[in-house]
Amino acid sequence: MTALENGKLLAGSPDHKEIALTFDDGPKPGAIEPLVAELNRLGIKATFFLVGQQVKEFPELAKMIHESGHEIANHSYTHPNLTKISLDDAEKELVNADMEMRAITGSPVIYWRPPGGNYNTQVLDRARKHKYVCVLWTINTADYLRPGKDKIERLVIDKATPGGIVLAHSGVQDTVDALEKIVKELTAQGYKFVTISEMASKMR
Repeated sequence: MTALENGKLLAGSPDHKEIALTFDDGPKPGAIEPLVAELNRLGIKATFFLVGQQVKEFPELAKMIHESGHEIANHSYTHPNLTKISLDDAEKELVNADMEMRAITGSPVIYWRPPGGNYNTQVLDRARKHKYVCVLWTINTADYLRPGKDKIERLVIDKATPGGIVLAHSGVQDTVDALEKIVKELTAQGYKFVTISEMASKMR
């Protein structure tokens, strides 16, 4: 069963030594720029799950992400718990965010991640109506708790597996600082860093 058929992507193919770095939230001034700059310096493409309301407020930052070759994905319009609002409102959260992001990308934004990882079968069904694919993760850095650069590095490096998806957040300097060692060590182990679209394409 492929990601597009079941409406969810839990991980990439175990047959490909690939890792996807994903960053939730934003874009906010002062939070996105250092992260994008570091990824660009390292020559790595990542996937950014953005909040539609903030894309509308800071379109220039979303454009910077897109024009740098990174992937833009959907993290809802206002970042609510999608299971605590009506199904119609949950659907609007995804559709309205998609509309803001497609104004930047020029095409529909297929991949989405529920805020806080909160979703249910009903929300998933509504998303599937629009051919949206829910993306989860295999490694949660919990970097918003500020565990420190060293712990983030070791967590990602030690738990890396083929098809792994790393959940991190924009606006966490420890994560930005950890990227160089993560990329260096996993590249030395033979891993390739890919976007969610690139990862999912291997599963179709």
